[in-house]
Amino acid sequence: MLRSSLPLPLSLALVLLVAGCPPAGEQDSGLVSETDTDTDTDTDSDTDTDSDTDTVDVDGDGIPADEDCDDTDPQKGGVEIPYDGVDNDCDALTLDDDLDGDGYLGADDCDDANADAWTESGSWSGVLGKDDVDGFCDGYCGLEVLGSVEVDQYPGDNLDDLSCITSTTGDVSVRYSSALLHIDGLSALQTVGGTLELYALDSVQTLAFPELTEVGGHLLVGCYEDSGGQLYCDDGLDGLTAMDFSSLAEVGSSIRVHNNDALTSLEGFDALTTHAGTLTVSQNDALTDLSGLASLAEVGMLRIDRNPALEHLTGLESLVTIDSDLEVSYCSGIVDLQGLDALTTVGDDVQVVANKKLVDFTGLESLTTISGSLLIGCNAVGSTESCVYYEGNEGLTALTGLEGVRTIGGSLRVAHNQVLGDVGALHSVDTVGEGFLVSYNAALPTSKAEALRDAVGSIGGTVSITGNKDGAAKQRGPVECSTGPLSCWGSR
Repeated sequence: MLRSSLPLPLSLALVLLVAGCPPAGEQDSGLVSETDTDTDTDTDSDTDTDSDTDTVDVDGDGIPADEDCDDTDPQKGGVEIPYDGVDNDCDALTLDDDLDGDGYLGADDCDDANADAWTESGSWSGVLGKDDVDGFCDGYCGLEVLGSVEVDQYPGDNLDDLSCITSTTGDVSVRYSSALLHIDGLSALQTVGGTLELYALDSVQTLAFPELTEVGGHLLVGCYEDSGGQLYCDDGLDGLTAMDFSSLAEVGSSIRVHNNDALTSLEGFDALTTHAGTLTVSQNDALTDLSGLASLAEVGMLRIDRNPALEHLTGLESLVTIDSDLEVSYCSGIVDLQGLDALTTVGDDVQVVANKKLVDFTGLESLTTISGSLLIGCNAVGSTESCVYYEGNEGLTALTGLEGVRTIGGSLRVAHNQVLGDVGALHSVDTVGEGFLVSYNAALPTSKAEALRDAVGSIGGTVSITGNKDGAAKQRGPVECSTGPLSCWGSR
């Protein structure tokens, strides 16, 4: 065994030097390189051997300790939960059982989101006028007015202070209040014992009565009733574009939608299936259809009057019975009666006058019975039995659509329809009860008027055919006037 002749310290230094030498061709940079080796068992390429700090959540409520105001109680540490009896956010100032801060705890507060209401219901007696509006509902969620609401010339822009009123035994009237932008404050109304009238509200664009189910008197949109019961309809809601009476099922007297210049449809009467009174839709300049009345199957009287943009009666497709009169008049744009396709019975008169563009009666194909008179171009003015004056339908060319009519209980009067050339659609009529007049239809040959007379199974009263295209007066039947106003017409 050879022994080194080098001293021990020098030998040890040499060994260390050899162990630290880089392989041949490599240069030692003199820098120390440290490598983090991935010693965990996952499959990522993370070479960081440092361990992440574990999230601390002592109470196990899912909220980290550094975000939890009380990490020893799982009910605390998050946002406040109303009415649970726990101070969830560790802040005694956060309201828990009195969210609106009105001093009434949730269980005793009918509306804990409204600091002005806490009493569930009550009643108020008298006439609520414009001076009573401000603060009227303070303290109440619901109030019954044992009396009426009469708000005239109100200076404010809303009626929100009436939002608690759920019913009245009398009328609800809002009139002459041009500053009102809306009347949504009345949207909680469920029943009105008297008349609901809305009149001269120029800035109101929508009527929202979604909870209203019953009106005991009239429903007047654009009309009002005076103390003597007379209705006036000369100043509507000029800005009205939409209505919501979607729960309204019963109106005790008439419904009038009148003189509302911007209204385009009647959307919003979805629950109205029957109405025993008169339904009048009149002088609504922009009205294009009657959509909204699609559920209406029976009505007492129907008057469609002076709606110039209305071309058809679309929206009345479910209407089967009219108990009294049907009147379509002065609608300068109407071309036919489509929309009345299901109508079978009219309990009194059918009056169609002064519709300049009406071409025919398409839409009335299901109509079989007219218990009163059929008046085409003859204005009977209400209950008057005779023609007070004649106003023909300038564009009417034929009576197409009336082929199904079998019974006319009153009179048949067709007059002053300038281009009417054919009345053959009425040849299947079995009975005309109280008189027959076909006169002053300039394009209708007298022979066709006579053919209609002969085709009708039975005619009671006077027959008058005069002033048509090429004929002289013809008369048949009783001439005495004592049997009723339809027995003689004279030169009318």
